[in-house]
Amino acid sequence: MIFTSGSSAKLARYRILGVLEVWFWQDGTLTLYRLKNGEYEQIDRSELPGLEDLDLDLLKRCILIGEADLAEAVRVFRGIDQPSA
Repeated sequence: MIFTSGSSAKLARYRILGVLEVWFWQDGTLTLYRLKNGEYEQIDRSELPGLEDLDLDLLKRCILIGEADLAEAVRVFRGIDQPSA
């Protein structure tokens, strides 16, 4: 799997390398592609073992949080409550 910024124009490079799944993050949007029969098709969720149940909405939220506060993004992703002050 490749997680990258940019657009689907990069897919040809990844196809040559045989990358099964490519995730693009661009302008707050996460787009997933899966290599099938030699071409990439856009998919709604990962088809990689162990990632098929990943909550992509939570992941997107945490990526945005992480741009300002990486520690908070990790806490939110892991479902850890903020310690009391």
